[in-house]
Amino acid sequence: MSHWYFVTSSSMPIRTEKKFNDDISILKLKTSLYSIIGIPASCIKLQLKDEEGTVIADDLDNNKCLNDYEIFDHAELHAVDTSPTNSLGDLTDVSKVEKFKISEEEYNKRDDSFRKFKEQNKELFAKQKAFSSSQPSLKEENDHDSISEDQIGKRCRISGDRRGVIRFVGELPGKSGLFVGIELDEPIGKNDGSFEGKKIFECAEKHGIFVRNKDIEVGDFPELDLDF
Repeated sequence: MSHWYFVTSSSMPIRTEKKFNDDISILKLKTSLYSIIGIPASCIKLQLKDEEGTVIADDLDNNKCLNDYEIFDHAELHAVDTSPTNSLGDLTDVSKVEKFKISEEEYNKRDDSFRKFKEQNKELFAKQKAFSSSQPSLKEENDHDSISEDQIGKRCRISGDRRGVIRFVGELPGKSGLFVGIELDEPIGKNDGSFEGKKIFECAEKHGIFVRNKDIEVGDFPELDLDF
């Protein structure tokens, strides 16, 4: 059996989706990650995270296999580069780039600066500012599209084309922000509707999952005809 994972790295801004067999050894997994993230297996500290970014298992053991840990579709495999000279990290660390500096006096003398362009096009920038002020903010748009308690009981789809029914909308103990509890059609979830030992909604084992609002699409999504 196999599962899909999001692969991320501490050395570069990468987030790619890959499929791995459950019985692959951690050492072999690290070796296969080299072609994706460019870190040698010997320099990888591998972490397993859930969909909210919480570390489930830290520093996976080379002598174990993936199925020795709590695995599920779209968990995150985060590779931490432990090499003394993190050369890949240096490529993305802009703090190590020498900055171009120019005095205020010299900048004001230039005819090709943005400041000069802005002064020559004051009317254009005034119109642009007025137009931007009249548009709804990104937060307002997100609030408008957010999941509400009125949608409990409705069908939905989340990443990986997992489908189910909305059973809960609200905050979770010890977590900030809004979460949505989904009863999945298939046993590919993480719980039975419980969170940290507290029952939030009723569903069968492995049919429950809690996700953020941004990962959900509400609509007429029928059950998929899958064989397990």
